[in-house]
Amino acid sequence: MILIQMIFASISVLKDAASSAIYGAKAANGVILITTKRGSNKGFSVDYDGYYGIQTPASLPELIGAEDYLNLVNEAFVNAGMLPKYSDEYIQNTLNETDPYNYPYTNFFEELFNPAPVWNHSLNIRGGSENARVAFSFNHLDQDGMLKNVNSKRNGFRLNTDFDLNKKITLSINASFNTRTNKQPNKLNDAIANIVGTSPATVLKYPNGAYGLNKDNKSALAALEVGGMNEFTSSRLNLQTGIEWNIVDELRLKGNLSYKEYNSKNKEFKAEYFFYSPEDKEDIVAQWTPSQIWQNHWISKEIVARLLVDYKKELNGHSFYLLGGFELTDYNASYIAGSRKNVYSNDFQELNMGDVEGMENYGYTEGSGLLSYLGRFNYSFKDRYLFEANVRYDGSSRFAEGHKWGFFPSFSAGWVISNESFMESVDFVSNLKLRASWGQLGNQNIGLYRFTSTVYSNYGYNFNDTEVSGYSQVYYANSDITWETSEMTNIGIDFSLLNNKIEVTADWFKKDTKDVLLVLPISPIVGLSPSEINAGVITNTGWELSITHKNKIKDFFYSVGFNISDVKNELTDFAQSEPSIGGWTILKEGEPVYALYGYKSDGLFQSQEEIDAHATQPNQQDLRPGDIKLVDLNGDGEINDDDRTVIGSTIPRYTIGANINVEYKGFDFSAVFQGVLKAENYFYGEINEGPNYEVFSTPRVLDRWTPENPGATFPRLEASTNKNNYLYNDFWIRDASYIRLKNIQLGYSIPENIVNKVKLKRTRMYVGITNLFTISKVDAGIDPETYDGRFTAYPPVRTFTFGLQIGL
Repeated sequence: MILIQMIFASISVLKDAASSAIYGAKAANGVILITTKRGSNKGFSVDYDGYYGIQTPASLPELIGAEDYLNLVNEAFVNAGMLPKYSDEYIQNTLNETDPYNYPYTNFFEELFNPAPVWNHSLNIRGGSENARVAFSFNHLDQDGMLKNVNSKRNGFRLNTDFDLNKKITLSINASFNTRTNKQPNKLNDAIANIVGTSPATVLKYPNGAYGLNKDNKSALAALEVGGMNEFTSSRLNLQTGIEWNIVDELRLKGNLSYKEYNSKNKEFKAEYFFYSPEDKEDIVAQWTPSQIWQNHWISKEIVARLLVDYKKELNGHSFYLLGGFELTDYNASYIAGSRKNVYSNDFQELNMGDVEGMENYGYTEGSGLLSYLGRFNYSFKDRYLFEANVRYDGSSRFAEGHKWGFFPSFSAGWVISNESFMESVDFVSNLKLRASWGQLGNQNIGLYRFTSTVYSNYGYNFNDTEVSGYSQVYYANSDITWETSEMTNIGIDFSLLNNKIEVTADWFKKDTKDVLLVLPISPIVGLSPSEINAGVITNTGWELSITHKNKIKDFFYSVGFNISDVKNELTDFAQSEPSIGGWTILKEGEPVYALYGYKSDGLFQSQEEIDAHATQPNQQDLRPGDIKLVDLNGDGEINDDDRTVIGSTIPRYTIGANINVEYKGFDFSAVFQGVLKAENYFYGEINEGPNYEVFSTPRVLDRWTPENPGATFPRLEASTNKNNYLYNDFWIRDASYIRLKNIQLGYSIPENIVNKVKLKRTRMYVGITNLFTISKVDAGIDPETYDGRFTAYPPVRTFTFGLQIGL
């Protein structure tokens, strides 16, 4: 979905179960309600909003100086018992910078990440007559990537219409259509990995066109330029018609029918390429073969029919509202894919250009249905005492007989104390409200047909050089699986002071997700992939606080807002008797979901005597002073899997946000901050590993252990396969808290008496910057929001925008 800000009428975020319950299975994680603008019978208006932006990396990994890097690599080789990789003469020639092809030192980040433009245009037209209203909007986005051959284009339009057929019946017809096209190199992910994993002592590209290769014969630039291209296109169509019949003043009937269609096509072409040496194009030193093309097409269709009837009545200060109805959802999808190798030429990227031998094709169809009955009762007395009850009864085809139906009620109550008579003399309190809610929401988000044994046909066998089709069961059937239920309790207070100049909202909440749907490992002996099971209970307990102050002094208006929230996550009940371990994470009762799992560390070994006196560790024979000292938790003298434990969590604590808005005589200024005050990320994987010594190029390795630097924050460097230091352990966990200036914007609106002279209603110009700065302890180039200590994806993007808004 393409979100066009100028067409929004309102945006509401529903977090508690009582307000979300009426929306059913899709609301288990909350609801964001976006109401788009509709036509008006007060004449036509035209609004345009467009901007041009320049994207740059907000932060890139720093590169240490050539002399430091070359000496560090030599140190890593010597520590591994090998001769130094670079001679003194080589190092000096590199520092002289007179022969960049024989003695290179390349900053691949700065060479390959370049400023990239982005264009956005939005147009909104609204108008109508007494009995007919229309709103039309269009949006176009064209965005280049900061790496070569990356581009994204999006187009979208929306049409909202309303027709008063008579005084009691209104017909609405709405349509939206969005398209997206993404193009990127087939080996884009390889390119990003190779930028990190290539020694700066490598040439980017030689004069004869040869690519500089790292020790694994890989080139980031080649991956971007000649590795082939992927093209992904998609479209979304949404048609909706609704009728509203005011039978009598208090009774209303609403019917709605919608059709959604999603189409996507993906073509991936992996090119064939032969790498030649810098001296001779006939000398092939590496190759990408064979070429391969892969295409797929996905189409899904969803029809939703909804019929609601509501009744409202006011009597002597009592207000009643009743709503009831049903909703029927029918979903169908189909998928088809094919691939071939040895494509005739890199210039003919079509399936029929590949070899028939070894070709593959695949396809399937799927479908599901959901039937829901819903109701709501709302009561208030003189806007002081509030009560609401909601109920949904959902039946899903994703579950087996006996488990299809789920019943999900919710209740909420409120007391608007400020409307009481005894508060009339308390002038400084503008609003004071207490509220509480409890409710349940259902979640059916599992794969289709997992409750029954299904066979797949893409399993063939070769008999006497003849391919014979085969069928096989893939997933382990679970006929007992049923709805996941989120039970939420919320207690809150809202109050405002001094004529609403100060507004405060505070909430405490608890969410118990029962019968949580998880995929857990099963014994390899079964020979099948696991399906989801109802695995236990996950409890999230937390609080939120929001404070806003706003005021106007003559022509000067300002508002300042701050919010902070915290949540504690815990797997309080686990269906399995034993924890489920997956690499460096664990599911264990009493711990956060997918907690970090590994060894505890106790600094670095300082001497061989300390190693000999310590409990034996994995790879004991390779241990040297400067290696990580692991803790023998059970005290048996041997460090093994039994000594692993929970060492951290990637779930952030104390999420904060702040916003500032200022207006003065046509000028406006806004800034948005966000951050996390307590978080951890984990520096794991090849970026730290000795065999990948080429990555020892960032400032953090400067503080490595040496006999002269015993208090180091990085182990000794070693260009070998010593894996002790790279076992999952808490030595690599770092503080990932941060504060980021997410967006800042300055605008100026030309006075109306000037723009009216040229038949305009309003004109505003603005400049803005996203991700201007981040305060954090994580290494430069790593986004603390990812909680991953590796540079494995696009860096945070800083965008400078220049925009214009015009109203006719």
